[in-house]
Amino acid sequence: MRQPTRERSVINFPAHITKVPYKTLPSQTEWNLCFGLFHSNRDQDGFMVPDFSWVQVQKLAQPRIRPWN
Repeated sequence: MRQPTRERSVINFPAHITKVPYKTLPSQTEWNLCFGLFHSNRDQDGFMVPDFSWVQVQKLAQPRIRPWN
């Protein structure tokens, strides 16, 4: 983590993202459920307040984009 240049900066909050892989049994579809600090909101006093949330992403057999050459 970089040292912040200002006291109230977005980089003061690490993301702490956790990935939980799982599979749905009827369809055998594989997923990743990611929990973490994806964004923060500024309160009325100017302080950044962390807002934890989650994202569900389906694993694909083949990537949709080509890797870098």
